[in-house]
Amino acid sequence: AIPNLLGRVLSGSKYGVRQTRGKFGLGAKMALIWSKKSTGVPITITTAHMPSAESEPAEFVSMCVLDIDIYKNEPRVIEHKKRPNAENWIGTEFEVLIAGNWTTYKSRIVQYLQQLAIITPYAKLEMHYENKSENKRNMTIRYDRRSEQM
Repeated sequence: AIPNLLGRVLSGSKYGVRQTRGKFGLGAKMALIWSKKSTGVPITITTAHMPSAESEPAEFVSMCVLDIDIYKNEPRVIEHKKRPNAENWIGTEFEVLIAGNWTTYKSRIVQYLQQLAIITPYAKLEMHYENKSENKRNMTIRYDRRSEQM
C-alpha cells in the first residue's frame, strides 16, 4: 500500500488515480519528487498503525525505500520489509534528503514547520539539518504531539 500511496502523483483519467487530501497528501508526494529532483536519493518511509481506536498497535512495522518513475507515474520499490513491532510504536516517519540553499530558505522552512505544527496538533514533527562542512550549523527542530484526537 505504501508505494501506491506515495509513488503515484499525477491526477486525471489518463492515470486512473485521483489525488485527494488525506493522511498521505500532496506534501509527502512533493517531498519525494523534490528529493528525486535535487539529490536523486529515494525516501524511506516507516509506518505502523492501529487498525481501530480500540485495538492494539500493529504487530509489525513496515519500512519502505521508495523512488518514483516520473515518466510512468509509478512507484519504484527499492526495499520493502516488515519487522516485529516490539516497542508498540505507532506513526509514520519520512526520511528525505533534499539539496538546497539552507542559508536563503532556513527561515521559510522553520516557519512552515511552525505552521504545520499548529494545524496538526496530533502529529509529532521533527526535522534534522546537517551541515557536512560545519557541524556547529547543525540544527534540530521538534514539535511534540499536543493532542490524542485527530
